[in-house]
Amino acid sequence: MSVDTLKNRLRSLPSLKGPFAEVGMTCLPGTPQQAFGLWLHEAIQEGVKEHHAMTLSTVDTDGFPDARVLILKNVDDRGWHFAIKASSSKGRQLEGNPRAALTFYWPALGRQIRLRGHAIALPEAECADDFSTRPQGSKISAIASLQSEVLATPDDLSRRLKEARL
Repeated sequence: MSVDTLKNRLRSLPSLKGPFAEVGMTCLPGTPQQAFGLWLHEAIQEGVKEHHAMTLSTVDTDGFPDARVLILKNVDDRGWHFAIKASSSKGRQLEGNPRAALTFYWPALGRQIRLRGHAIALPEAECADDFSTRPQGSKISAIASLQSEVLATPDDLSRRLKEARL
């Protein structure tokens, strides 16, 4: 497909075609966490797939932005919680520069939520508790994966998953 054809195809695609419910910004709860909870509930009710998926954006040591999709684990008065491996590129990036951004996009609602702030590591005991309550498959995947690392061969992940199950 030529660049011109791709450009024309992209220009012809519909975007943000509602109807969407009106957002009453003056009726939002008192805290960002409460407002997020309200909108998340609406996304769940509307049947938004992967409603708890978010894009985490960080910067590398050269100042280049980096983004990847993660799953939200919790929201409380401390902020929005997600799990990462400290040894992953995102873990190293946040250690070097704790500034981060989160983006949630719910197309069925015509909404996105953007958050910026400083990422902090939770206490080790809290992280261990989070890990222990995950479904078995999620634990195996977390143990086997080398987050953000290039696989040497196509079979590496399969082999690591098999080893983690043992």
